[in-house]
Amino acid sequence: MQLAIGQLAPDEDLAKFGRTCRKIAVADFQGSSCQEFQKALKDPSVEKVNVTCTRDELVFDHSIVTSTVTQDYDLTCDHSFVRSIFNSLYLGGMLVGSFVIGLVSDRFGRLKALVLSIFLVGGSGLVAAFVQNRIIFALLRITTGMGGMGSFMVPAVIAAEATLPDYKIYTTMCSGFGFVIGELVFALEAYHIRDWITLQLVAYTPMLILLGLYFIFPESTRWLIAKGKIEEAKDNIARRASVNSVAPVPEELYEVTDRGLISHQKTPTIMDLFKPKEVLFRSLNMFLQWFSVTMGYYGLLFASTGLGGGGDPHKTFTLAVLAELPALFIYLKLPQLFGRKVILIACQLICGICCIIGGLLVGVPSLSTLQLILVMIGRLSAALGFGMVYLYTSELFPTAIRSTAIGTCSCMARVGGIIAILLNGNLDAIWPPLVFVIFGAVATTAGILAFRFPETTNDKLPETMDEAMNLGKNITRNKLGIIQIFYASKNK
Repeated sequence: MQLAIGQLAPDEDLAKFGRTCRKIAVADFQGSSCQEFQKALKDPSVEKVNVTCTRDELVFDHSIVTSTVTQDYDLTCDHSFVRSIFNSLYLGGMLVGSFVIGLVSDRFGRLKALVLSIFLVGGSGLVAAFVQNRIIFALLRITTGMGGMGSFMVPAVIAAEATLPDYKIYTTMCSGFGFVIGELVFALEAYHIRDWITLQLVAYTPMLILLGLYFIFPESTRWLIAKGKIEEAKDNIARRASVNSVAPVPEELYEVTDRGLISHQKTPTIMDLFKPKEVLFRSLNMFLQWFSVTMGYYGLLFASTGLGGGGDPHKTFTLAVLAELPALFIYLKLPQLFGRKVILIACQLICGICCIIGGLLVGVPSLSTLQLILVMIGRLSAALGFGMVYLYTSELFPTAIRSTAIGTCSCMARVGGIIAILLNGNLDAIWPPLVFVIFGAVATTAGILAFRFPETTNDKLPETMDEAMNLGKNITRNKLGIIQIFYASKNK
């Protein structure tokens, strides 16, 4: 009788062998990979023997990758829980980064916040390839998450502040499209580079090149005006006017702007999101929208990543990313045709209904195809909702606290993602559909509350909190924004 020896992972559903690290012997095993070994373990007709294991005896499967963090940092047996901690720390870093980078952006400028984010991502990723200490590696996971969040969040703010209303959809979509392309490129790199350290170096080294943006990328003109930096704003406008071959901006417009409320506002703080009562309700409502779309996005992602992947993580990851592409193209047209509010409501309600119905179909093999369709529709809605909350939030809050608002909302989004990860697979014992029902209930509630938002389509970005709270009320608004200055100069 031939015996094949393998590790039983703590999260495997093989209760009769316990949930500690064990060495399992499988009689007459004919396979050659861990995937086949796992199938043999789950086969009740196969003879298995539970024996004592030591970490030194472990043999790793190199059929897919040649080295992993799990192997190099000895995250096996009684140390396997550290893998979950590493993943949680990255999400925790994103949560912290949402708040910190948002404050940096509003206080010190969009450009400085962007460069700081790039440095955190690139620097942390490269250093992580060389460290051999778990604690340092864990800290680098936090800083990588902080920078990653800022690298996505700040460009969205810059795009919103530098674009006319008719084109805002296209510029904000660029961030999402770039994100998806980056994921696909990473999947391609990972397919050809099976060593995690080499992959780390290849993936993060290009980030250092982007640090040069500090010397060539202009600061947000809206932010400069909001901070009273009129002379710097003049230089920005002059350069852009020259590039676009438009007439110089009349000096009197600058004089009006310099006398306006924008340049003399008090330094904003996060507390400006919670007072007065009308602002508080809007902020809490938007927190829920971000929480909901992130919970649905990650929750359904984990529910669907094993579908159609054939056991290959590269295929699984690629399929999961490709599922987001339709959302990007829908995002180009529908919000402009039907409005931000209508689309956000639709995204939340569709995701919620799909989650609830799809959850109730758990354990019904004859309807598994329908369940798959519902899960993918729900994921598509959540992905579209992601783009909508970024765009909508940038239009609902004034320039002085726009990044702070998006950053704080992103904190709530990370909380939603962490909860989705924790709930997945841990509520089956109570009721198998429960996790889907929770996702659906949250999304449906968010969709109903989204009716409270004003419509912002084709409206100008608010510069003050008064303007923000009067969106959609058809009143005469302050027209000191840089977009209006460009428009006036171009059509003079």
